[in-house]
Amino acid sequence: MERTGASRQEEGRGGEQEVGGKQTRGGIGRLFQIAGAKKGLVIISCVLSVISTLASFIPYVSIYAIIEELLKHSANLREADSALLIRWGWTAFLSMAASFAFLFASIVCSHMAAFKILYLLKIAFARHMAALPLGFHTLHSTGKLRKVMDDNIEKIEGFIAHQLPDLVGSLAAPVVMLGMMLFFDWKMGLVCLIPLLLSYLIQAVAFTGKTSAEFLRVYQDHLEDMNNSAVEYVRGIAVVKTFNQTVFSFRRFHSSIVAYKDFALKYTLSMKNPFVTFIVLLNSVAVFLIPAGIILGSRAADQQAFALSFLFYLIFGSAMSGPIMKLMYVATSGRQIVEGTERMDKIFAVPALPVTDKPEAPEGYDVRFDRVSFAYRTEEGETRALNNISFLARQGQITALVGPSGSGKSTIAHLVPRFWDVTEGSVRIGGVDVRDMDPVLLMER
Repeated sequence: MERTGASRQEEGRGGEQEVGGKQTRGGIGRLFQIAGAKKGLVIISCVLSVISTLASFIPYVSIYAIIEELLKHSANLREADSALLIRWGWTAFLSMAASFAFLFASIVCSHMAAFKILYLLKIAFARHMAALPLGFHTLHSTGKLRKVMDDNIEKIEGFIAHQLPDLVGSLAAPVVMLGMMLFFDWKMGLVCLIPLLLSYLIQAVAFTGKTSAEFLRVYQDHLEDMNNSAVEYVRGIAVVKTFNQTVFSFRRFHSSIVAYKDFALKYTLSMKNPFVTFIVLLNSVAVFLIPAGIILGSRAADQQAFALSFLFYLIFGSAMSGPIMKLMYVATSGRQIVEGTERMDKIFAVPALPVTDKPEAPEGYDVRFDRVSFAYRTEEGETRALNNISFLARQGQITALVGPSGSGKSTIAHLVPRFWDVTEGSVRIGGVDVRDMDPVLLMER
C-alpha cells in the first residue's frame, strides 16, 4: 500500500486541501473556487460591496429631486419647500457616508479572507514542493518556482481582497444605472447607452481572443525567464567581482530584460489606439446627449419636465464611466491572475513522491539495477533515457559507468536516491527497492 505526498498533506489540514487540492475548474472559475475556502467572509464582502454601490446612486436621485423642486418654483424660489430640500440634502450626504461605510466593511471582510487564503495556499504550495521528487527541481529553475510563489500566488490575494468585491459591485452598477436611465426618460437613457456600448465593443475586440491569450502566456514566460536569469546573476556576483566583469558577461540576464522590454513595448503600442478610443467614447456621453437633447427638447410637450430630465442625465452621465472603468481594470488584471494561477496549478498537478506505509531497512549497500527503463516526462512529451539496464555495484568496490555525453550516466545516479522513480524495473539498495524505503532514511544513507 502506498500513499502519496498529496494525501499526506490532506491529513489534519482541510483548509489547505481546499485551496491547494484537486482542481475542478479553469479560468475565472478557478479563482472563485480558491476564494470559496473562506466562503462566508467572501460572500459577506460581496454583499456589502453591492449595498455600497446601490447607496452611491442615491445622491443622484436626491439631486434630481432638488432640481425638480427648484424648477417648479423657478419664478419665485422663496416658495420652494426648504424642508424638502434639506431632507434631500441630508439623504444625499447620509447615503454617501453609508456607501463609504459599507465599502470599508466590505474591504475589511475581503482582506480577512484573502490573508487567510494566501497563508493556506502558500503553505500548501510549499509542502507540495517539498513532497515532489528531487528530479522536479533539477528540471525547473529556482527563479520560475519563486515567481509562482512570490508573484502568481501573491496576486490571488489581491484578487480576493480588492478585485472580487470590486467585480461584484461593478457588475451591479450597470444594472442599477440602466434602470435609473430608463426610468426617468427612456429615450435619453438609450442615448447615454450608445457610447457605453461602443466603448465596450472596442474593449472586447481589443482584449479578447487568441491574440490576447497568447500575449498573457508570452508575457508570463518573459517574466519567468527574467526571474531565472536574475537568480543565476545573483549567484554569480562573486565571480563578477573576482574577475572584474560587467553585467554584459551575463548575457542571458541582459537578453531576458531586453526581450521583455521589447515585447511589452510592442504590445503596449499595439493597444494604444483601441485603448484611447475606449477612453474617449466612455467619457463622451455629453457629446451624444447634447445633440439628442436639442432634437428631443424641440419636440417635447412639457419643456420644464424635459429640462429637468436633461439636467439629470448631464449630471448622471458623467458618473457612468467610473464603474465601467473599474470593471475594465478588474477584467484585465483578472486575466493575468488566471494565467498565473494556471501555472501554479500545473505544479500542484505534478504527482508527489509516493511513500510506502511499511518502510523497509536495507541490509548492506549493494546497488542493483534490475531491467530498469526510464523516460523523462515533460510538457512536450516523454524522452526515453534508459532502456532495460541491469548491473550490480557491490558494496566496498568501485563500479564505473562509462559512456558518451547523454548516454544516461547521470540519470542512473539520479535514480538511486529517487530523484525520479523508474518507469520499469527496480533499483535496490541492500536488497530493498528504494521505493520501499523511508525517503529520509534513503537520503541519510
